[in-house]
Amino acid sequence: MEAVAFDELTTMTSHFVLAFVKNNDQFRLVALLGPGMNAYVHPQDAQWLGGYVPAGFRAEPFELGATAENPTEPILCIDPDALMPGDTPDTHRLFADDGNVPTLSF
Repeated sequence: MEAVAFDELTTMTSHFVLAFVKNNDQFRLVALLGPGMNAYVHPQDAQWLGGYVPAGFRAEPFELGATAENPTEPILCIDPDALMPGDTPDTHRLFADDGNVPTLSF
């Protein structure tokens, strides 16, 4: 399941099956991507097979979140377990092995 952003609702309706799921007494609109796995990703080479890539996937590994202390103040979160491609000319690491931000030159 992938959450549906309001701005992409009309596009998502023509590419995916949409459903409402209940979570803690609130309903959320999601795209159903497959039974137990993402049917839109090729199993051998992990290439996207769909005609439209949802915004949530395009934003990976970033997501807006909040802390328990300040739930109304959004913060930028990074998924540390996200798979990143190997070093190529058009990819750059966000953090060095020591946790510092490396100097980037473009």
